[in-house]
Amino acid sequence: MTPLAPSNLPPIDRNNDFSSKLPQAWPRILAATAIGLVVSLIRYEGHWAIPTVSPVPFTILGVAISIFLGFRNNTAYNRFWEARTLWGTHINSSRSFARQVMTLVVSDDKALRPFQEDVIMATIAYAHSFKNHLQNDDPMDGIEKLMLPHEVEWLRTQDNVPIAILHVIGRRLAFARDAGWIAGSATIVLEGTLTELTAVQGGCERIKNTPVPQTYTILSRLITTFFCMLLPFGILNEATWLTPIVTFLVAYAFFGLDALGEEVTEPFGHDPNDLPLERYAATIETNLRQILSDRDHPEFHTPLERPQILRERALF
Repeated sequence: MTPLAPSNLPPIDRNNDFSSKLPQAWPRILAATAIGLVVSLIRYEGHWAIPTVSPVPFTILGVAISIFLGFRNNTAYNRFWEARTLWGTHINSSRSFARQVMTLVVSDDKALRPFQEDVIMATIAYAHSFKNHLQNDDPMDGIEKLMLPHEVEWLRTQDNVPIAILHVIGRRLAFARDAGWIAGSATIVLEGTLTELTAVQGGCERIKNTPVPQTYTILSRLITTFFCMLLPFGILNEATWLTPIVTFLVAYAFFGLDALGEEVTEPFGHDPNDLPLERYAATIETNLRQILSDRDHPEFHTPLERPQILRERALF
C-alpha cells in the first residue's frame, strides 16, 4: 500500500462542515417563516382577525426546548469527543508498539529485520482495517499489500477482521518470545500495548453499536416543529411586521441545533462533521513507516563504537 501521508489527502472543507444535515432542516425553517409571513399579511394587509395566543406559553416552552436540545447535543458531543479521545489513544499506542517492536525485540538472527517489518506492517494494516470496520466499509481493503498471503486468506474467513489482525500480531510475538528474541518483561510490555489497542476498539464499537435512542431525535423534532409553526400566532401582536423575521431566526436556531445534534451523534461516518478517520489511519501509517525506516540510521550503530558518548548521553 502506498503511504497515505496526511498532506496527500484532500483538505477538510471547513466552510462546508455544517452542510450535511442543515439542508434537511431548511424546508421546516422556510415553512415556519412562510406561516409568519402569511399571518402578518392577513392581519395587517387584509385586516382580518387572526386568533392569537399569549406569548407566555411560548416563552416557557421555548426555555424547555432549549434545555432539551442542549441536553441532547451535549450527549451527542460527549460521544463525539470520547470517540476522538479513543482514536488519539489508538495513534499513540500504535506509535509506542512500533517503537517497542524495534527496541525490545533483539536478536542477531537475520530473520529479525523481516520479522520487525512484518509486525509493523500488520500494525498499519490494523489501523486501516479498524477504520473501515467502523465506517462499514470493507475491512480487507488494502490489507493484501501489507500482510502475508496465507494470513490474508485466513483473515477473509473472520467476522471481526481488526481483532483477527491483532491475533496475528500476538502469534508473531509469541514466536519471537519462543525464539528468545523477547525477554520476559518485554513480552508483558508488548502484550500490554496490544491490550490497549483492543480496549480502544472495544470503546469505539460500543459507541458505534449503541446509538442515541431514536426517541430523543423524534421527540425533539416534533416538539421543535410544533413550537416553530405556532410561534407566529404567539408573537404577532408584539412583533407585527417583524413576525416572519423573528420566526425565521428562532426556527433557524432551534432546527439548526436539532440538525447539529443529529450530525455529531454518529462520529464514525463519512459526513463532513464526522471524525477524519482516514487522516488518523494515514498518520499512523506515516509514523510507523518512519519508525521502521529509522532503524537503518547510522546513529543506531555508532554508540557501541563510542562508549564514552553513550555514557554521556545516559546522564541526560
